[in-house]
Amino acid sequence: MVKHRHTLRLTLTLAYAFIAFIYLNLLYTGDTFCGDAHRPSIFLATLRFTILATALDFLASLLGGLVSRKNKASGGLKWAGTALTTLTVGMTLYYARDLLFEGYGIFRFEGTIADVSCLITEGYGLVYPLTIVSAFVILTFMREMLFRRLSRNLPDH
Repeated sequence: MVKHRHTLRLTLTLAYAFIAFIYLNLLYTGDTFCGDAHRPSIFLATLRFTILATALDFLASLLGGLVSRKNKASGGLKWAGTALTTLTVGMTLYYARDLLFEGYGIFRFEGTIADVSCLITEGYGLVYPLTIVSAFVILTFMREMLFRRLSRNLPDH
């Protein structure tokens, strides 16, 4: 059994990464769009995207945890931390496409170790917000709810 909130948050983050990686691999299995000579393999693209999304989720959950603790102390909204975490992950992932696109078919980090542009541009840009962003928002919300439920009686340190 987990004895501290930090250990629980880390455990749930690792579970988040595992589920996200499996989901992306199942979604893109057999896809040839990322198999282009100038693009990374689908395995590497999904691994990179999973690492980036998991890091974003972890940082957003830390921010949401701070907000929850402050609100709890002042008698504020119980769900503020969960809402902030979920909205931060959702909005950042949704606008990542715009942040990464430089224009004229050029993406920042294209050809580098952080290249995930083939996942974002697949299906004329419709697959990404409908399947990836929405799934990651649901996954983040579920992880936050599970954290809230399991951490009720756990000490902070």
